[in-house]
Amino acid sequence: MDPSNPLGGYELQINNEDETWATGSIENFIQRLVPVSPTASVWHSYRVEVRGDHLVATLDGTKVLDGHDSKFKTGYIGLQHHKDNVIAFRHITIQAVK
Repeated sequence: MDPSNPLGGYELQINNEDETWATGSIENFIQRLVPVSPTASVWHSYRVEVRGDHLVATLDGTKVLDGHDSKFKTGYIGLQHHKDNVIAFRHITIQAVK
């Protein structure tokens, strides 16, 4: 795990065409379902649901991730960061469900 990232949480790749953990994958844990290549400088929408060990993510309405992992039951919610790159977020909502 990259020591610059908060330890103790998952990292969903939002724009990273790394050969091993590309956009839509949870780095080091779950591979994406389908190849996606979000256009740069355009707003995109991610929806991420976590229920127990089940993680599901959709990007612009396309399911890109559906897997299970139970390593972290609590942890950080972090936002993408790459030194010297501009990355912006808007309309972030976090909702706890039972």
